[in-house]
Amino acid sequence: MTTRKPSQVSDIHWLQVHAPDPPPVVDSGKWMIFVPREEVDLTWLKVRNAVLTNLLGYAAKVSTARPTQYPEGRHVICVYTGDAGNKEDVMRVREKLRELGIAEDPIPYKTDSATLAGNYGKKSHKYRA
Repeated sequence: MTTRKPSQVSDIHWLQVHAPDPPPVVDSGKWMIFVPREEVDLTWLKVRNAVLTNLLGYAAKVSTARPTQYPEGRHVICVYTGDAGNKEDVMRVREKLRELGIAEDPIPYKTDSATLAGNYGKKSHKYRA
């Protein structure tokens, strides 16, 4: 488990965490939270702790300060669900994110199969949902 702050890490692209007791992964997907650098450390701490206590999905990752495809000063936090077809669980995770103070509206969700197929939103940056 890492306690490094994403806004201060530049030697790797992502910090990640896995739940200690993850559910089976069938057809994964992810909630994608876009946050400014000044909010990323606190938001990541909340998400990381929730994943480590099995309150969210099976894993999460956050982009670091290392230059990426995301706009300068912005980060993305991905919270993974094990079965994108299980709408009840997908929505449960979204509600937990809301309880953690994630106010982005809407919070984009994307299946990993859509990501692997190269399906990205119209009029958006290639790497955004």
